[in-house]
Amino acid sequence: MADDNSSTLAILTAIFHDQPELLRAVKLGDLHSSQLLEEVRTQNKLFGGPVRQFAVGRTGAGKTTLGNLLFGAEAMKVTGYNDCTDYIGRVRLKSDMSYFDTPGAGGDDEYENYARMALGLPQLSVPEVTEFRLLDFTNATLDARQRVENVTQTVITADDYEKGFAKKYPPDVLMYVVSPHVQFVRTDREYLQDMLKRYGDRVVIALNRWDGMTAENHVENVRRQIDTVYRHVSPDGSLRPRYAEFNARTGSGMDELTRHICEVIDPAKLGRMQAVLDGSLKDQARKERARHYHRTLDRIAARLALHTVDHQTAGLDLITLAADGVAQYGVLTFEAENEAQEVRDELARHVADEAERVRRERTEDIVTQQVKTGTRDIITQEPVYDIEEKIEYETHRISEQISESTGVGLWKSMAIQTGAAVDRAANWLQGGTQKEREAIKHQARKDQVKITTHMVEKDIQVPVKRYEQKIASYQDKVIATVTEVVGMTDTVVGTRALQGAVPLIELLLSIGHGVERFCVATGERKPIDDYVAAARDQIALELDRVRRQLDQLIERGAPAEQQIADLLDSLFAK
Repeated sequence: MADDNSSTLAILTAIFHDQPELLRAVKLGDLHSSQLLEEVRTQNKLFGGPVRQFAVGRTGAGKTTLGNLLFGAEAMKVTGYNDCTDYIGRVRLKSDMSYFDTPGAGGDDEYENYARMALGLPQLSVPEVTEFRLLDFTNATLDARQRVENVTQTVITADDYEKGFAKKYPPDVLMYVVSPHVQFVRTDREYLQDMLKRYGDRVVIALNRWDGMTAENHVENVRRQIDTVYRHVSPDGSLRPRYAEFNARTGSGMDELTRHICEVIDPAKLGRMQAVLDGSLKDQARKERARHYHRTLDRIAARLALHTVDHQTAGLDLITLAADGVAQYGVLTFEAENEAQEVRDELARHVADEAERVRRERTEDIVTQQVKTGTRDIITQEPVYDIEEKIEYETHRISEQISESTGVGLWKSMAIQTGAAVDRAANWLQGGTQKEREAIKHQARKDQVKITTHMVEKDIQVPVKRYEQKIASYQDKVIATVTEVVGMTDTVVGTRALQGAVPLIELLLSIGHGVERFCVATGERKPIDDYVAAARDQIALELDRVRRQLDQLIERGAPAEQQIADLLDSLFAK
């Protein structure tokens, strides 16, 4: 965990510069800060500053009774405290809670001016006062006759007010007590108006409904007039009245009043209020303190979820820093100061491991695409030939000698017939030789016919061998080899830190809620890691329901921060 606390505060101050209500909580988480050590030395306490409540309103409206209801009749009675008229009354209760009662308004102008001077409001014109008495009943006692003793009185002049009283006792909350049945007249309206201009949202309207005296129309009429005053002070509606109706006789309605008081008081001071509230009011204060605590956690988580997980300043890791601050804020909020160092030590390893897990989960590779090359053959297809022998016939024209026999003169026809007879005679003379027979025929014909010869042209078919080359198939032939781009390949060249987003929200809320469970646990406690783990399981389930919505908001960045916080509030700060 972070040890350099000055750097820790510098980082957190920079991150939450626009939300000063968060800074005190986180600063108190730094156990080694000089500011905190000074508080320990001077006040012997580690939780916020003194709480100051002022009761204002008309005399008889029920301011003193309200103090009894809030802090218990015994606590107020033992001091002998009673309604004040011409002084400011103070009772300092345990855990540095102070209750101030003021003179009533709307009656004696001088008495009202005492209250106005104590509150730093403009005085009524006549008569103005230059000092008032502060009666401190903190150490007062009652004698046997129930008379008040040991009351400390201090006269506060105008100079004393500016230099001392105003700085020492600035109101944390002002309870404007009204009895509706006595109406809300012009002086009441002017008093409330001046108070709202100075203290704004710190004013709570406490309507005291006396049994048998306050009718519904009384309450409605007072509400209308008070609403009018608020609209006059805040035309844009940014300031709205906080109404709480209670019964000073029966004590009913105190839960609502307590809730409004807790909403107004600085969350870091709610522990003190819880220490002095009675009965069910303590439970209400515990709930309000827890709600404020959860809302603060939600806002820390919403802001840091938008930062990248590698955010560092002066060597301090933001995730570890924030986790440590959240843990210490929880310890101080739930008044486990004596165990602060134990919590820090036990959580150190858990925080370190979880911070590393979040960093891994929210870090991505930086990938570039590089050209991938290869060689490629340029191929062409060349034919494979077969030789085929073919015989073809060609027409050739030739000259041929033709011999013709013709009879001579009248004997022409007879010669033909005689020739035939000679052939028969020669054939009949079988006794001679073939040569002799042919000679007989030749001589006989020669004598009978005239032999003529002449040349005749004719066409003949001559066979010719031809050889024909045919493509039988094709085959690949590499004619060149080239280098070319064959694709793109992803190459990791580094890493990039992303926003902490949901994983960081889960981590911070788990630690905050786990520390809370540890601090409020009764009986034998388990190791704090067990409480943090159980809180993480529950928080993870809740976040899963809205993870998509959270992712979309986180992607929008800073403009969506408030929406992120509101969404977390809807889950964890109901």
